[in-house]
Amino acid sequence: MDIANQIKESIDIVDYIGRIVPLTQRGRNYFGLCPFHSEKTPSFSVNPDMQIFKCFGCGESGDLISFVQKYQHVDFPEALEILAPEAGVDISKFKYSDPEASSKKKLYDLYFRVADFYHKVLLSKHGIKAQKYLADRGFSKTVWKNFNIGYAPKENNFLTSRLKEKYTSKEILESGLTKPGQLSDKFYDRVIFPLKDTRGRVVGFSARIIDRFDKRPKYLNSPETPIFKKRDNLFGLYEASQSIIKKDFVLLVEGQTDVISSHSTGVKNIVAPLGTSLTENQLLSIKKYTDNLYVAFDSDLAGQKALIRTADIAHKKGFSVSAVNIPYGKDIDECIKKDPKLYISAIKSAKNVIEYLLNKLPTETIAQKKRVLSLLVKLITGVTDPVTKRSYIDTVSDFFELTSETIENLTKSTLKEDFTETINEVVHKNKGIMEREKYYLAILIQVKTLRKKSNFVKPSSLQTPVLQKILAHIVKAGIKTTPPEKLESTWKLLKVYLLPSDDLTILEADLKRLVKEIKIRKIQSQITTLKTGLQGRETTKAFNRLIKRLALLKNE
Repeated sequence: MDIANQIKESIDIVDYIGRIVPLTQRGRNYFGLCPFHSEKTPSFSVNPDMQIFKCFGCGESGDLISFVQKYQHVDFPEALEILAPEAGVDISKFKYSDPEASSKKKLYDLYFRVADFYHKVLLSKHGIKAQKYLADRGFSKTVWKNFNIGYAPKENNFLTSRLKEKYTSKEILESGLTKPGQLSDKFYDRVIFPLKDTRGRVVGFSARIIDRFDKRPKYLNSPETPIFKKRDNLFGLYEASQSIIKKDFVLLVEGQTDVISSHSTGVKNIVAPLGTSLTENQLLSIKKYTDNLYVAFDSDLAGQKALIRTADIAHKKGFSVSAVNIPYGKDIDECIKKDPKLYISAIKSAKNVIEYLLNKLPTETIAQKKRVLSLLVKLITGVTDPVTKRSYIDTVSDFFELTSETIENLTKSTLKEDFTETINEVVHKNKGIMEREKYYLAILIQVKTLRKKSNFVKPSSLQTPVLQKILAHIVKAGIKTTPPEKLESTWKLLKVYLLPSDDLTILEADLKRLVKEIKIRKIQSQITTLKTGLQGRETTKAFNRLIKRLALLKNE
């Protein structure tokens, strides 16, 4: 039996994939949300009998080894290396006749040696200038070691001359560590940050100038190679992985120095893209550790635009997205230099991205409100996680004093060209619901004789989140108890809400009508929800029960 089959027979595919994708058994197969594309309904299937997986949404399929290849972004031999320890299989003598795999192995070896060499240079007499730069930035020697930071001296061909002792000219030129077509160092007089993959292997380098009068580009990266693609890698992910798992969130920042500065404060669950916008592949790498993304981009306009774009693609991959408001300076590095406590406090005070944008964006005029509402609804539309989506909808409904149904309708209308007109149409159509819910609560609050048990509906039956909370407060604490501070303004408005009549007969009739209307709307909503995923005998029974209840209620 060959090594690949030994591994596949030793590891159950359902157990392995189940640690990454929550699976639910249906018949003989197991189903979950596909890790390779965004979806709301599980179409990713794992067959325990055949030990294969298949996604009926995007078409990805294969066995355990091909799953690891796709999920970890590795080739066949690397997938075997990842799985072998768990399978208890020794692959030290395994040889795979793949020229590409062989060249990758040589490149990994070369980069490991180069990273080690640059780090030793930093700690030597050649690195005194770089040591001072790092110390002035507040980077401790522990951080130097953890990130294996190095230094490329100013001397000509300091690295290349040493590589010639072990590698051919062709191998050196193909490494990306020389100027194009020349056996001459690409990096000189720069601090070197090794770039690592999720297995801790050095796959590239990022080099930064250390003299503020240096006119060269601030950062210079090694080129893409068979083992390094910028769109697949994140700076600091390997160093952050254990902290991300422990804290169950990752902090995304713009620059490598932000990451290193953060480590000096003890906050290690932090990563940065490599000079590009965040990509789907980078998000898939993060998703191995957490579904919670905190974004702390620069406070300038470009940083805030990047936040919105990042939130949009992260939502589509099933992430919950929060934003960190940097309280000082334009980035984390400046904030930490001012006071590390400010930075740590800012992380603890992070808000979900919708709340953050509502606090940041101007909403004084009607035009501004429409623009902000348009932006937020478009963001919410891309959210795949139902719990996160409901939370966002409630936040926006509260802020704009619109019903949840209004916001949900808007998320279904975003493909229309004139989105502002769509907002006008839907808001106009649904604004009466909130007014009638206000009228209902005002009667309960103001008219003691009508405050009977039969006139109370469940708080969840209301569509306006803030009014749901008011009713829940009334049910739990009564009318005389003041509600929490964030509900006070709405509470005061309801207490002085102008009732249309002093006649108790009229108000009682209105209250009964409103209770009936609210109950009907709730049942209709439940029916719609069941319709979208109707399957199985129990669901059909529930659907039929709701239909009967609705008919009885309408005939009362």
